[in-house]
Amino acid sequence: MRNLLPLATLALTRFVAGFLTDYSVKHPASVDGFEYCANTHCDRELWKTLPATRGTAVYSFSVNQLGYRRAGDDSTSAIYKCDDSIQPLIVVREEGDFPSGEHWSVSVSQEWPSAPAKRDFSQVKLNPSGTISVSLTECDFGNNVTITTIDANGVTETVEGVDNLSKPMPDTFPVNATVTISGSNGLNGVGEFIVTGDNEIVVEFGGDNRPTLSTSYHLEIELCPD
Repeated sequence: MRNLLPLATLALTRFVAGFLTDYSVKHPASVDGFEYCANTHCDRELWKTLPATRGTAVYSFSVNQLGYRRAGDDSTSAIYKCDDSIQPLIVVREEGDFPSGEHWSVSVSQEWPSAPAKRDFSQVKLNPSGTISVSLTECDFGNNVTITTIDANGVTETVEGVDNLSKPMPDTFPVNATVTISGSNGLNGVGEFIVTGDNEIVVEFGGDNRPTLSTSYHLEIELCPD
């Protein structure tokens, strides 16, 4: 599992529909005066002080629900969990000679200005601020890599490189991304993916003083993973 500290991880690093997911919720900018809950403690409204001395944040290998609030104020609470029925990424096809692994990650940041109340669990909006990358791990060097993205409006963008390559994702969901590899040893491969714009992370707010949320996401295709 990759080191996500000083983030609090939500719902673990896990395999879903053939790819690895990594979800994280960042601490408040200042932990002073904040409380947190985890797992069933959130259901039972058992809140604990967010330790100012733990700059590495709340962290567990069994967190499936995570909440924050200003101390004693339910109207500021935000409780996060994952909804497995939501499909954020579709692996359309993978063909060719290269073993590969996909890593899908989403990070949520939170700030606490005043905002309208929202109480039922709903998706955390996925901001169009993502990236896609291809990284070489155990393959031979010298592989030509092409990444092509097509957004919902049909706008096509292509970048080319050798071995390791990345590009920003378009701003309009859904996004179709195709990765093509022409290997140095005559080996070839292609992968096609759809970023739907949906988010497995859902949140329930306690009242009018909920935090404002922002997100970022990253799709990594790892060639010849170790």
